[in-house]
Amino acid sequence: MPDRHSAEQTRLRIIAIGAALIGLSAIAYLAVSIVRQVSEINQDTFDRAQWSLTQTEIEFLEFSKILTQEDPDLGALRLRFDVFYSRVTTVADAGIFAPLRDEGDFAVELGAIQSFLDLAVPIIDAPDQILLENREALITATDDARQNVRLLAITGLELYTLFLDQQRQEVRLTTAQLVAVIVALFAGLVLTLLQMDRLNKRVAQRGQDLLLSNTRLNTIIGSALDGIIVTDADFRIVEFNPAAEDIFRCQSKEAIGRDLMSFVDLTPTDAPSPDRANSLRKMLGTRGRLKGRGSRPDQSDFPIEIALERAATPSGNIQVAFVRDISRREAADRELVAARDAALAGEKVKSDFLATMSHEIRTPLNGLMGNVDLLRDTELSNAQQRYVQNMVTSGRMLMQHVSDVLDITQYDAGKLTIKTTLTHLPTLIGDVVVTQMGLAETKQINLSWHWVGTPLPWVRTDPDRVQLILMNLVSNAVKFTRNGQVEVTAQHLNDGDQDCLRFAVADTGPGIAPAQLAHVFDDFVTGDVSEARIAGGSGLGLGIARRFTEALNGTIDVESTLGEGSTFRVTLPIEIAAAPEKDSTTPAVRRVRQQHVLLVEDNDINRAVAREMLEADGHRVTEAIDGATGVALADATPYDLILMDISMPGMDGKDAAQRIAGGDGASHMTPIIALTANVFAGKAQKFLSCGLIATVTKPIHRETLRATLTTTASQRSYPGAPVVAAHLAETRAALGDDGFVTMQDRFTTEVEAYIAFFTAIPRAPLSEVAQAAHNVASSASLFGATRLQGALLELERCALAGDALTVHMIRRDLPGLWADTQIALQDDSAANIPAS
Repeated sequence: MPDRHSAEQTRLRIIAIGAALIGLSAIAYLAVSIVRQVSEINQDTFDRAQWSLTQTEIEFLEFSKILTQEDPDLGALRLRFDVFYSRVTTVADAGIFAPLRDEGDFAVELGAIQSFLDLAVPIIDAPDQILLENREALITATDDARQNVRLLAITGLELYTLFLDQQRQEVRLTTAQLVAVIVALFAGLVLTLLQMDRLNKRVAQRGQDLLLSNTRLNTIIGSALDGIIVTDADFRIVEFNPAAEDIFRCQSKEAIGRDLMSFVDLTPTDAPSPDRANSLRKMLGTRGRLKGRGSRPDQSDFPIEIALERAATPSGNIQVAFVRDISRREAADRELVAARDAALAGEKVKSDFLATMSHEIRTPLNGLMGNVDLLRDTELSNAQQRYVQNMVTSGRMLMQHVSDVLDITQYDAGKLTIKTTLTHLPTLIGDVVVTQMGLAETKQINLSWHWVGTPLPWVRTDPDRVQLILMNLVSNAVKFTRNGQVEVTAQHLNDGDQDCLRFAVADTGPGIAPAQLAHVFDDFVTGDVSEARIAGGSGLGLGIARRFTEALNGTIDVESTLGEGSTFRVTLPIEIAAAPEKDSTTPAVRRVRQQHVLLVEDNDINRAVAREMLEADGHRVTEAIDGATGVALADATPYDLILMDISMPGMDGKDAAQRIAGGDGASHMTPIIALTANVFAGKAQKFLSCGLIATVTKPIHRETLRATLTTTASQRSYPGAPVVAAHLAETRAALGDDGFVTMQDRFTTEVEAYIAFFTAIPRAPLSEVAQAAHNVASSASLFGATRLQGALLELERCALAGDALTVHMIRRDLPGLWADTQIALQDDSAANIPAS
């Protein structure tokens, strides 16, 4: 506060001095102006000007008098003319007449006289004979100029009188201004003195306030929990509060005067001593919060956090350091980090355990389910068919339990992926209801579904997740209901900003007790234990439904009345979509042909099941019991398809696929499909980067295997001619022959570079594949290469859709399509060579 008043006093002094200097400067300026103006009011100057104007008229009259004599004396005439000429020149050039020459009337008369002189001078300066011959003309001109000379004298005298009066008025005004400035300066000095007196009184009061403030500040510093150390510009300690004494275990009187570096170290411990000292001083000279080590007189050290700030005082700059002992906090941080590491390690162990258990469960389950599928194709009795169906149901239930656990793990780990696609809702809901219809009939349940309001057939959402949510709710309702009704409804909602889809599953089952409603969506919660044992289940279904609903940014809730039934509602944001149009540009697919398949699988049962499934459909199968054998066989024989198990001892499936796809063996272009029991999110993408272009999850179903073989075995046809001649002719006409050849060479380079790109990077990122295909397709359209263009557009579409398998198949067709296109282009070039 005193600093503020001191600054205000300084400002007042500066203002007073500035005002005095300005006033004195104004007084000096006005005094000089008065002296100048008085000097300009000079009667002698006026008299000289008046005499000159009068003499000009007199000389003119003398000249005129001699000119009009009967026998004039030419010498005297010329003398009087020269004197008159001299007088006019003085009026025209002399400084005392400068104000007059700027006046209009005076300037007009002076101009007329000068015109007369211009006329008379040649006559006067001519020989006597010529002068006498032009005497009459000169007399006439002289008579005309007489009035101008007279008016010049009169106007000049009048103007000079006005100028003198004006200058006297300016002197009076400047004198008045001088007096006003002197009075203002005096008044300002008086006001400044009064203000200084007032400030002096306020400074005295503020001095007392400062004393009180310092007392409070010392109390605060003395009772602060953090150590406060104040140093001078050289980091010598000048203040050391009690908290600092406790932290560093050093008395204030022992610390004051010592270097701050003897208590604080902010540099790395491995830095050289000179560098550490320089670095420490540099860091201490900054502002901010830092961490370092504190040092006590007993040579022990401890972790500290220090906040640094600089301040300027009248006696020089000071550095204020707020120091805090963070030993306990760092110990707690270490415990927290250790706990986090232990949790991460536990999470990894859990993830590894689940991956292992998934593989270990799915591998024998693959053999079981595969053999059951094969058994169903044999001739069975009714009882045997029933047993087989029971085995299928049990196997699917087991697989569902495994999938439930894995889905929960993926969601909790934040790895659950959502794939939004065009979805037909009636089909999705109908499939769920149909799958539960058999169980519902056995329990005498009327299971049905319908729309509420206007139906909404097509939307964009994740159909797999939506179907699993609905499946869990419907199966849960059917499970706990007997001799009743389960009704599924679907309704389109819109609040103006978002379209939503609401599913409601209402049952007439036993209902849920109010105490259990809050926990119904928790894992492993099955309601009444006795009822749960009758109905069965792990209690994971509703927990999975909740997780998937939240992953889709939706909500799920339940209303239930004990003894009457329950209603589960799910509301999901969706995007309304139009029904898909049939794509007429999609290349036609021919009938599936038999293929030679390399099956790489280390499990004997799984290998036998897959082989029998393939052979039953007419395919030829070569088996490999491990990755190394698979690589050797693939290098020696060109197979149509390779089915590669991922988890194998020695060389696993990923390494084997990389060696096959990255080598130059007979099957390096063959599509490789992964067989895996690992269904964790992100694994499929990792498989793609290893050369595997698709994934088949165990247990293997015959339909899935057939769909995969259908894709790889289909012979794709691309409609259209290699080159449309009319289109090509239009391009040639538009570009000219030279431009056409240049563009054709560029097109050839572009296509061959794209094919070379696929050769160099067989499993390139699909985004790059799509972008390059789009660019080359545009060039193909320019040359009318419709067949190649269609293949490239299909390649782009499949790459954007993530269909790596179809991309791989089209990629194999590109060299042949390009060869046909080149032949057509060469034929066109030969046909258009100009005749010699």
